[in-house]
Amino acid sequence: MLQSLLFLVVVLICIRMTFLSTPVAIRGGIFDLQLTNAYRGVAILFVMSQHVGGALGTNILTPLGGIGVAIFLLLSGYGLSESYKAKGLDGWIKKKMIRVWIPFLCTYVIIFALREDCGWIKFVRQVLTIDRSEYWYVDYILRCYMVFYIAYRWLYKYRWWLLGGFALYSFLLTHSGLMEEQSLSFCFGILLSERKELFLSGKKFMMFGIASFVIGLICLFIKQLPEIRVYEGCLLFSFVQLGIKLPLAIGVIFMLWKLPRKWVISPLLLLSGTLSYELYLVHWQFIPFVGQYATSALAMIVMAYCFAYGMHHALSLIYFKKSSKN
Repeated sequence: MLQSLLFLVVVLICIRMTFLSTPVAIRGGIFDLQLTNAYRGVAILFVMSQHVGGALGTNILTPLGGIGVAIFLLLSGYGLSESYKAKGLDGWIKKKMIRVWIPFLCTYVIIFALREDCGWIKFVRQVLTIDRSEYWYVDYILRCYMVFYIAYRWLYKYRWWLLGGFALYSFLLTHSGLMEEQSLSFCFGILLSERKELFLSGKKFMMFGIASFVIGLICLFIKQLPEIRVYEGCLLFSFVQLGIKLPLAIGVIFMLWKLPRKWVISPLLLLSGTLSYELYLVHWQFIPFVGQYATSALAMIVMAYCFAYGMHHALSLIYFKKSSKN
């Protein structure tokens, strides 16, 4: 009964949000603020879809999670580079590192309080990202931020050597298939920012987006071959995954950019984009409650949005008070 009611609520909300009138801005750049937020909304919906699909017993949505993560990492690299051009690194640690780490810390404190098998030493090492936690993305993005800061603060002339070395480290030495397949995503976002004339100008981006989409689909086909499947867990398999996730992430961004703007700048995508980081942290904890019925998945999604909104609002108030004092 409860699941049926929640399902009805979700349907009504989706219908209502579909017909809400959203002011549509004049078509801007590929990575303007509204579109970037919509890209994040699509990315988190991809990630959540994969996890929910897995909980429901299907692997057909498996590629979506990695594509969503690649979109996040690409946007992070691009955004950091653009921010550096405009403002340098002043207040960078506070604005970037803390805004990622504090929500992660708050989430992990709650997880620690609810689990009996997590000791204090393990807890401290994981929240400091010394040890890998179940939130591998947070561990990885914080390392990306630290490498970016070092490269642009002290080694700007040699930044691409450091970024390239970090990409190689991510692929060869992390021994994590998830990090291996995303080893180029963050650095490529920086490259897009620094070489806009090469990738992002009109027809060039159209050709680049189509080519990326085709490459991703070809690699996705290659991944299904039994001769490749036997190497799952090895670097060869991660290399094929690398050819899927980043190219398809670029292809998805290209398609969203080409779609009518009123379809992309929708209330649901903008809300999801605004809450994307909190949704990532929160939804993972509700996955074990997803049963074999779709209504349980919808109930989980509703709860994830509610908790994510509460966390986002609370943290926004904290950040606002700190900025007011300063």
